[in-house]
Amino acid sequence: MARISAAQARAELARRKQAAKIDWDPAAILYHDQFDVFSDQTRDRVLEGTRQLGKTTLAAVELLDAGSKNPGSESAYVDLDIEHADKVIARDYETLIEKYRIPGNPRLIDGDVYFDNGAVLYSFSGRPSELEKLQGLKLVRLIIDESQDAVDLEGIIKMCRPALMRWRGRILLFGIPGRIRGIGFWWDITHGDKAHLYGFHSGHMRRNPYLPADSIDTQLAAAKAELGEDNPDFIRHWLGQWPEADNAARVYRWDPIKHVFEGLPVCDMYFSGTDPAGVRDREATVVLGVKNGCETIWPVYESVSAKGDGGDYCQTASVLKEAQKRFKPLRSFYDYGSAAKGMLATTHNRDFSIYLEPVPPKSLDFEIPRVNGLFQSGRLVINRELTPNLAADLAGVHWDLKERAAGKNKYDKKTPHPDVADALRAALWGVPGFALEPKEKKRPLTEEETIEAEIEKMYSKSSQGLYVQKQPKLNAVLGNRQPLRAPQKVDRRY
Repeated sequence: MARISAAQARAELARRKQAAKIDWDPAAILYHDQFDVFSDQTRDRVLEGTRQLGKTTLAAVELLDAGSKNPGSESAYVDLDIEHADKVIARDYETLIEKYRIPGNPRLIDGDVYFDNGAVLYSFSGRPSELEKLQGLKLVRLIIDESQDAVDLEGIIKMCRPALMRWRGRILLFGIPGRIRGIGFWWDITHGDKAHLYGFHSGHMRRNPYLPADSIDTQLAAAKAELGEDNPDFIRHWLGQWPEADNAARVYRWDPIKHVFEGLPVCDMYFSGTDPAGVRDREATVVLGVKNGCETIWPVYESVSAKGDGGDYCQTASVLKEAQKRFKPLRSFYDYGSAAKGMLATTHNRDFSIYLEPVPPKSLDFEIPRVNGLFQSGRLVINRELTPNLAADLAGVHWDLKERAAGKNKYDKKTPHPDVADALRAALWGVPGFALEPKEKKRPLTEEETIEAEIEKMYSKSSQGLYVQKQPKLNAVLGNRQPLRAPQKVDRRY
């Protein structure tokens, strides 16, 4: 028998592998919760639930099926948890491709999937530089995972809408419940006023048939003991529920129902605060207004840059010039603690100059309780239409609970850095009653007053209550001066 070539051997091996595969049938692969989402014909869909309900496997099946049925199309999987963006779904792709006979013969190459029919499945992280690439694609499917962690989920969707037109594309959004009910775009499209625009589905780990029930019970009990049943992360990750607004992890105690106002108040005085942009953060400016005889503080203006896009002095000056023109702040402050710009004055076009006063370095232990005190007393109120980014910061930033347990106040890195809230804190230093009054400096003593004070110290009470002169020390103080008279009331009592 003639020997076969290496190419023929590879071809035969591929044929046998293909023959051993199972026919592609999403209905047989997915369990009922997953298949309900897959078969939903609503243009855009949402899946919210606990961990380990099978969201990533559903995403892989959805994308592979779309690629097989739409030759030449493009699809994208975006994982907003940057740390494992290109790791989780690649594993599901590999498992499904090896097990099933998928039309179009997909191949996994460097984390992306390529079909013989020309379709491509891309994987992206939530980094801004990668998200920008989505605009240039022609998408038949866009799946965004870990949607609850998106800094600007609404902005991502708006950016990608044009890319969906060529293939009549559809969006799927996956995630666990957010950090606080009633706030944010993720709440709006799952339970809020935009929920009717999406086909909503919920899932739970207990309905996943691939997870042993006794193992779920064991691990859930362990998580409850470790985190506590009131811990917002336990509530979100394990129970699949939204924490209440007053949970312990929130930094600011702003109540989006109680601490609000409408319209634009006319104030007597205005103060601005700026948090200059760092290398990765946003630059933010907030203007506060107050009235004489009224204790209420109204944030009336905000300007917020994109992350890392705060620009140079001229861009900062343009924002401050607009705030100065509209409100004429009496004092303007900036937080220099984390700034990439060190500045005291900003000049723009040679016709505008403003002095920015530095505020004390950030002290979360000191300032946050004071801001929360303003909320609790009803003095500080927010208009979400005037300052939407400030409202998002106040609602969204959380403490790192592990650090809090160790006695340290640090922000949870999974929540957006509160640059706008920092600008608010800077502006508050101009509000009467917020800044600490400086201690009154004592007038220096004259030479005679200094000597008299020293003489007073040279006398001490005897056991009978009489003053007794300490002569050696007295002589050392007086030197060659004429002795002053000692206190006359020898029976003075204290």
